[in-house]
Amino acid sequence: MENWGLNTYREELFMYYKGVSTEANRAQVASVLAHELSHQWFGNLVTCKWWSDIWLNEGFASYWMYFGLDASVPEFDPHNRFHIDSLAAA
Repeated sequence: MENWGLNTYREELFMYYKGVSTEANRAQVASVLAHELSHQWFGNLVTCKWWSDIWLNEGFASYWMYFGLDASVPEFDPHNRFHIDSLAAA
């Protein structure tokens, strides 16, 4: 959950133990962190003019999450992951 200047998370979303947890778990932790940090900009600093456009906040945060992942953990190949996630949802 993102708030102005403070992000809060459920503890189980950050359970990662090197050597014990899977790479999929590591990717999930990185994705949640990147997504919620994206909300610091889209939704907190930059907001929609009206409530009917609130879906854009989530859309932008979901899209820019992949750029944050690419900057921090490029070995996850986030741009390829974006295409896979987008096509799987379609």
